[in-house]
Amino acid sequence: MRIHIAMLAAALLAWGTAAAAATEEEELWAEANELRHRVEALETQRDIILRREVERYLGEVAPEALLLFLIIFAWTPPHFWALALYRKHEYAKAGVPMLPVTHGDRFTQLHVLLYTVILTAVTLLPFVTRMSGPLYLVVALALDAVFVLYALKMYLAYSDHVARRTFRYSILYLAALFAALLIDHYLQLLV
Repeated sequence: MRIHIAMLAAALLAWGTAAAAATEEEELWAEANELRHRVEALETQRDIILRREVERYLGEVAPEALLLFLIIFAWTPPHFWALALYRKHEYAKAGVPMLPVTHGDRFTQLHVLLYTVILTAVTLLPFVTRMSGPLYLVVALALDAVFVLYALKMYLAYSDHVARRTFRYSILYLAALFAALLIDHYLQLLV
């Protein structure tokens, strides 16, 4: 009989402990759920505020300025990857994860070519949106043709010399492109 009472007491103690643990677990899940809802509410508020701020600032930025930003944004990869191709050993030694170091030369050469084609399309946007006139279009097409030829040469017959020339040309390219935009703009004012 004592064994049965001891077993019954142990069973009741175990059941009580399990019930208490289950209740405690339910409370923890309820608290976690409440915290999750609070975090979601804060994230929603943050997103609303961020969206409002972005709209406020972008609303103040002229579309022409965004086009200029887009040109520089598209120009940056082929410019720096051309440099990184002929300086890859220095980047690797310094531990800088440039594309030729992380993905190899051939991959980088292909991406220089692809991004140069993207850049060509982007540089036509000022003419398409009537931000500039025919002078800019002619200059942009000529500059783009040379840049694409350099990128193509880097892809088909790579040498450090070609990469170095491509890098140097990209600097001249951007300066000449923006100069053409300015000259075209002021010529349109005179006409």
